[in-house]
Amino acid sequence: GMPDPAHRVVPRGDLESDSFVLFYLEGDKVRSAVGPNSAKDLRFARRLIESQRRVDPEMLANSSVAMSKI
Repeated sequence: GMPDPAHRVVPRGDLESDSFVLFYLEGDKVRSAVGPNSAKDLRFARRLIESQRRVDPEMLANSSVAMSKI
Protein backbone atom coordinates (compact mmCIF):
# COMPACT_ATOMS: atom_id res chain seq x y z
CA GLY A 1 0.00 0.00 0.00
CA MET A 2 0.87 3.63 -0.28
CA PRO A 3 1.53 5.69 2.87
CA ASP A 4 -0.98 8.47 3.42
CA PRO A 5 -0.45 11.59 5.57
CA ALA A 6 -3.59 10.64 7.53
CA HIS A 7 -2.09 7.28 8.58
CA ARG A 8 -0.61 6.78 12.04
CA VAL A 9 3.08 5.91 11.80
CA VAL A 10 4.29 3.09 14.08
CA PRO A 11 8.05 2.53 14.01
CA ARG A 12 9.57 -0.89 14.73
CA GLY A 13 13.27 -1.12 15.49
CA ASP A 14 15.92 1.54 15.93
CA LEU A 15 15.46 4.37 13.45
CA GLU A 16 19.16 5.21 13.84
CA SER A 17 20.16 1.76 12.61
CA ASP A 18 20.28 0.46 9.06
CA SER A 19 17.30 -1.86 9.64
CA PHE A 20 13.84 -0.77 10.81
CA VAL A 21 10.25 -0.67 9.60
CA LEU A 22 7.68 2.11 9.56
CA PHE A 23 4.13 0.81 9.62
CA TYR A 24 1.33 3.07 8.44
CA LEU A 25 -1.95 2.32 10.19
CA GLU A 26 -5.49 3.38 9.48
CA GLY A 27 -7.25 2.75 12.76
CA ASP A 28 -5.90 -0.61 13.88
CA LYS A 29 -5.10 -2.00 10.43
CA VAL A 30 -1.77 -1.85 8.60
CA ARG A 31 -2.19 -0.11 5.26
CA SER A 32 1.45 0.31 4.26
CA ALA A 33 4.99 -0.40 5.44
CA VAL A 34 8.48 0.67 4.42
CA GLY A 35 11.84 -0.31 5.80
CA PRO A 36 15.44 -0.63 4.71
CA ASN A 37 17.09 -4.03 5.13
CA SER A 38 13.93 -5.51 6.68
CA ALA A 39 12.76 -8.05 4.12
CA LYS A 40 11.49 -10.56 6.70
CA ASP A 41 9.40 -7.98 8.59
CA LEU A 42 8.10 -6.55 5.32
CA ARG A 43 6.88 -10.02 4.27
CA PHE A 44 4.85 -10.18 7.49
CA ALA A 45 3.67 -6.62 6.90
CA ARG A 46 2.40 -7.62 3.47
CA ARG A 47 0.38 -10.43 5.05
CA LEU A 48 -1.10 -8.00 7.58
CA ILE A 49 -2.03 -5.58 4.80
CA GLU A 50 -3.60 -8.29 2.63
CA SER A 51 -5.52 -9.93 5.48
CA GLN A 52 -6.66 -6.59 6.91
CA ARG A 53 -6.28 -8.08 10.39
CA ARG A 54 -6.47 -5.75 13.34
CA VAL A 55 -3.18 -5.24 15.16
CA ASP A 56 -2.12 -3.87 18.53
CA PRO A 57 0.15 -0.91 17.69
CA GLU A 58 2.16 -1.39 20.90
CA MET A 59 2.95 -5.00 19.99
CA LEU A 60 3.75 -3.95 16.45
CA ALA A 61 6.25 -1.38 17.71
CA ASN A 62 7.89 -3.80 20.15
CA SER A 63 10.73 -5.44 18.26
CA SER A 64 11.11 -8.06 21.01
CA VAL A 65 7.70 -9.47 19.95
CA ALA A 66 8.04 -11.76 16.95
CA MET A 67 6.10 -10.56 13.90
CA SER A 68 4.48 -14.00 13.73
CA LYS A 69 2.88 -13.31 17.14
CA ILE A 70 1.20 -10.09 16.01
